[in-house]
Amino acid sequence: MQLRNISTGEYTLEGTNFSNANGIFLVVYEDGGSGKKFFQKSGTVNVKSYNSSNNRITAEFKDVVLEEVTINGSTNASSKVPYGSCRKIKNMTLSY
Repeated sequence: MQLRNISTGEYTLEGTNFSNANGIFLVVYEDGGSGKKFFQKSGTVNVKSYNSSNNRITAEFKDVVLEEVTINGSTNASSKVPYGSCRKIKNMTLSY
């Protein structure tokens, strides 16, 4: 999982693209060698705390939908995979 441009606050995860330089981004890479990537489609994330010196974060995820995408290496633009998989995160708090 990657989060970019982190600061505290609540963010809507709708209408964004991996190549967009603003906001917060949620990208999930599937384990097991499948190479599948999932990018945010909808939901919210509330970053409760973030410490840039040690990269510790606590974030609450609500009703997040991730869709399978490809990411263009030269432009960083994400494109939905036709008939691709989706992943859902109903409600979860992540601390690491």
